[in-house]
Amino acid sequence: MALQQRFKKPLVTPCNVPFLGPRLMSPEKAAEYIGVSVDIMYEMLRDRKIPYVPKGKNGQQYTIDRCDLDVWIEKNKVDTVAA
Repeated sequence: MALQQRFKKPLVTPCNVPFLGPRLMSPEKAAEYIGVSVDIMYEMLRDRKIPYVPKGKNGQQYTIDRCDLDVWIEKNKVDTVAA
């Protein structure tokens, strides 16, 4: 086994975390899931900071995948400072 592979960090697969509930969520439920207001969630969707699935006529409604929210949370974590 190569030295680089020994110390390689395992990939985070947040969708493997058990969660009882639907995988696709409304913006209201997604906002509750990540702990932000609904207005901020719509702003994040409008600015394409979180991926979404278009829904409804002309794709003017949003459906958010819980796995994408988990990935967004992992990407936006702030690391701790080493002592």
